[in-house]
Amino acid sequence: MLKLRELAEVLKEELAIYREILAVSEKKTDVLIKGDIKQLDEIVKTEERLILSIGRQEDLRYKILLDLEKEAGIDAGSATLSEIIEKLGAGEDYGFSKIQQETIEVLTKLEKVNDHNSILLKKSLNSLNSTIELITSSLESETGVYSDKDKKEKKSKSIVDYKV
Repeated sequence: MLKLRELAEVLKEELAIYREILAVSEKKTDVLIKGDIKQLDEIVKTEERLILSIGRQEDLRYKILLDLEKEAGIDAGSATLSEIIEKLGAGEDYGFSKIQQETIEVLTKLEKVNDHNSILLKKSLNSLNSTIELITSSLESETGVYSDKDKKEKKSKSIVDYKV
């Protein structure tokens, strides 16, 4: 079936993009450790581009599944790759089993790397928040020599009023 070949190609392309996202995420770990904000910004832009690419591949995959729904009775809305492999049988695999296994491996690694990056980001944010609190508390401390009647009305000296 031509649509199954198309589906296999789309899934291979998705897998290639996920591998690229994994490589970028691993690079992000090093950048987070170094604290290189400029490079982190570039990585985030690259990740956004890759995520949009995955979205386009998902749209293609769904269109193919809609066609397969008509031809092979595969439910486009809920069909998993395992179900498609099962319906096809051993003779018409089109490499789906290999793609599925590799995708699972890459996504498992990606999840671990993202969890680690999340922890690093939280630590960085906590550190930044502590620094901001230190700065704002030093700005608010009263060390003047004048009495209360000579002091001008104190304005709030907040540097950042929200968290990212």
